[in-house]
Amino acid sequence: MNDWQEDARDGFINSLYEDFANDVLAGKDELYGEVVSRFTLERLQSYYVANPTVAARALWAYQQAAGFLGSHPEAALVFASIAAEVGLKAGLLKPILHGLVHDESLALIIAELVPEQRNQTFQKLLFAILREYGGLDLAAFKRPGTAKTLWEEMQDVQKRRNAVIHRGEAATSAEAQQALDIATVVVHTLFGQVVATIGLQADAQLRVSKAAV
Repeated sequence: MNDWQEDARDGFINSLYEDFANDVLAGKDELYGEVVSRFTLERLQSYYVANPTVAARALWAYQQAAGFLGSHPEAALVFASIAAEVGLKAGLLKPILHGLVHDESLALIIAELVPEQRNQTFQKLLFAILREYGGLDLAAFKRPGTAKTLWEEMQDVQKRRNAVIHRGEAATSAEAQQALDIATVVVHTLFGQVVATIGLQADAQLRVSKAAV
C-alpha cells in the first residue's frame, strides 16, 4: 500500500470513528460520571465468564513472537505487536464495550477502531471504565524503567510493524525484543490483573473462570 493510500485510509477511518463517537456521546454534559456510573461490574464479569477464551488469540500470537525472536526479528516484531493489540482489544476493551453496547457485532467493530486513536473522548471513556472497574490506568501505566506510557510504546511498535509490513523495512533484534516485552506486560501481566480485580481468575492458558471461594 502506497503512502497516499495509507493516508486516505486513515482519513476515512478518522471520519468514521469521530462520526460514531459523536453520535454515541453527543449531549452527555457529564460524560464520565454518567456513562461510568451506568456501567455494571456484573455485565463485565458475565462477558468474561461467557467468553473464557477471549485472550487465546493474543496468547497464540505471543507464542509465535517468542518463537521467532532469535532468528526472525521482523516476524517477532509483527507477532508481538499483534499479541499486544489483540490482548488489549479482545482481552480488556471489548468486554467493556460489551457493557456499553448490547450488540456484540457492533462492539467488535468499535474495538477494531480503538487502536486507531481517532477520537480522544471515546478513548478516554474506555480508559476511565477500565480504571474504575479493572484497576488499570492505561493512560498512565508505564513499564518499569521506561519513560513512555505503555500506550505510547504500543503506538511506536505499531508504526514499526507497519513499516515492516507495508514498506518491507528490516527490524532489529532490539526492536523485536522491546515489542515482545510490551506484549508480555499486556498478555501475561495486565490481563490477569484486571481479571482478578473484577473477582475472576485466569489460568496459565489465560482461560477465565470464576474465582475459587
